Amino acid sequence: MLAPDLSANAQLTTNLRYACAMARIRFYRAPETLPGATDAAGLSAYHKAYYNTSLGAADAAANVVFFAEAIAA
Repeated sequence: MLAPDLSANAQLTTNLRYACAMARIRFYRAPETLPGATDAAGLSAYHKAYYNTSLGAADAAANVVFFAEAIAA
């Protein structure tokens, strides 16, 4: 999945296959199962807890609208 023409630092920001695989691995290690595919609030809370972490800047309540938009797309 690594793009041979990208630096190691650029892989996560410009190589979408690699970035998706790394995100999936991060979620695979989470102790809880993923919420349902149409549960915007659940997905936002899960993202905050297991991807962004409690110290991160993401706001689970404020981001529900963005998860809902992505689900509807």
